[in-house]
This record gives sequence, C-alpha cells and structure tokens, in this order.
Amino acid sequence: SRPYSSENSRATFERVNGTVLTLYAIDPNNSNHIIAFKGENYVGTEPMGIVESFDKGKTFSGIKSGTSLSGSERKNSALLKYVGSNTIYATQYYSKDNGNTWLSYTNGYYLYDVSDDGKRMIAQNPSTNDILFSSNGGVSWTVVANIKFNTNRYATTRATQMVFDTKDTNKVWVCDPLKFGYIDLSAKKMVDLTSRFSYPKFNYFAQNPDNPNHLLVLTLYTMTDLDKNPNLYESTDGGVSWHTVPGFVNTYYSIVFFSKTTDEVLIGGHTGTLIYDYNEYWDYLDS
Repeated sequence: SRPYSSENSRATFERVNGTVLTLYAIDPNNSNHIIAFKGENYVGTEPMGIVESFDKGKTFSGIKSGTSLSGSERKNSALLKYVGSNTIYATQYYSKDNGNTWLSYTNGYYLYDVSDDGKRMIAQNPSTNDILFSSNGGVSWTVVANIKFNTNRYATTRATQMVFDTKDTNKVWVCDPLKFGYIDLSAKKMVDLTSRFSYPKFNYFAQNPDNPNHLLVLTLYTMTDLDKNPNLYESTDGGVSWHTVPGFVNTYYSIVFFSKTTDEVLIGGHTGTLIYDYNEYWDYLDS
C-alpha cells in the first residue's frame, strides 16, 4: 500500500511517498533510514525489489542492485527485518552492511522469520515444499514439516507468514490463504487449526508481545466471496478457542498488528485503518 506517517500519536497522517510499499524496516541506529520492499502497482508497471530512504520515507532510491523481483515472486516477500545494527534479512536476500549491498541465499531457501539474536530461522525450500529450521543462524538446517501451500488466483505456493511464537520456542505459526495452524518443532509436524474457523480463508496473523496467549487472525477478502464479510478472529487461550471481533465491514483488510505503546490493535486495509481497543471490548463482555 502507499505509505503514510504520523508524528503526533496518530492525530494526523501525511502521505510520505507515492510508491507502493509492502514491507518496512527502520534502521535501529537512525530513524531517518528506512529499508522497504517495493511491490508492483495494480497494473504491474512498476519494478519490484528493495529500496531505501534517508528522509523518513519522503523519497526512496531505485531498486537496490541484486534485489529485483519478477511479478510471480511478488507475494513471496514475507520478511524484512533488522537483526543487530547492520544485518538485514529479507525473504530472498540479506545484507550485512546496513543495506549497501545485498546477496541471495545460496541454498535457494525462502526465509520467513529470524529470531532477534539471529540464531533461530524458519525457511522453506520452494523446490520440495520442505519447511526447515536452523538454530545456528543458517549454518545447518533440519526439515520440520512438508507443507504444500494453496495455489490459486489469490495466493502463491508460499505461505503468507511463518513466524516464531514469542514464548514457546517449539512453535512456529503458519498462515496461508487456505490453512492456519502451527508447526511443532520438537514433533516435526504441522498442527492444523483450520477447522476451528467458520470462514477459513486467512490473510494475516498477530501475537500480543505482552501476552503470548492473545492471538489474532485476519481472514482474506476475495472477489469470489463478495457476499461474505472478512473477520478478525481472536483467541485468548493460545489458539484453543476462537471468537470473532465485531465491527468489520465488507472490504479488504491486509494486515493486523499490536501497538507497541497502547493496548490497541491496528488493522490496515484499502479503505483505511481500524483500531481495536481489546481491553475496552473485554470490559464490555465482562459487564
């Protein structure tokens, strides 16, 4: 989506750039420096890859050398993250010098998540559908599952997300348009939770960093389901049971995440941003 920024606690927003950007990573040493993934526009006329800004996103450089992507790879970009001061991991690429130069992974894997210390990694081999785990920063890998993800007009053969649980070191959450659950690393198997949802088309997953049992799943809105509303599903028991959060309208929401400073959830979409105050909602339910 096209980026906006606010420097007054969301009182006002300003469009900072006309470029279509899908992922962001802010330099931990310089908030003016932003690394971003530039996606294509709706008619597919813009090039795609890693871009860079030194003015808080007002302007971005052209595609960084070695990071250009084709249209078929666009949705495979699920990761853009700083680890330490100078290392940046993306799904297909990495940089060890704060974004100056970029390299592809020599094993051909698609990286989905990296722990903050850079040691634990989860990836997929696109040739075999193997899901692989590394505990030593990618030096060696172990196959922990084999998952063939859905392939249709609204998805690719890759998951939307595979992210480490914030507390349980043996759990990796998996979100795919037609599949949701988690990988048990110790048992080396996928635990499928899809049947627990009344509308099983999934778009994005979020976990409360202050309460690992508090989970959210945003469902996918597609042109084939115009008569169905997307839902925000919520669990407060680690995924055992789920309920829908009221207040959604029939439109496309693409991302959900917990605020780092307030007890709120932000849900972004094509028509704007929703804010879910979960403590207020829980107080209402208790009353």
